[in-house]
Amino acid sequence: MAVVRSIRFDRNAPVDPSAPTTTHNWYEDPSGVLASGFWSSKPYKAEINYTEDEFCYILEGRVRLTDSTGKVEEYKAGDAFHVAPGKVHNG
Repeated sequence: MAVVRSIRFDRNAPVDPSAPTTTHNWYEDPSGVLASGFWSSKPYKAEINYTEDEFCYILEGRVRLTDSTGKVEEYKAGDAFHVAPGKVHNG
């Protein structure tokens, strides 16, 4: 039987002000298949090659993803989306 535990968001977690992104990995199951965490970023552009499923829920701000065909998707606070493995986005 799977065990589900609450993970509390900590707004006071340390942040490196010189880094463009901040990542906090809060949970990974023993098999390493499922992970959960928090990611925040200053505005920047990067190519991201997704090697696994990713589910995102935007707490604040917005993100713009451009796939390898040039299709643009934009998400804002309150939106949720899924990215499948094998996708390449430039954001």
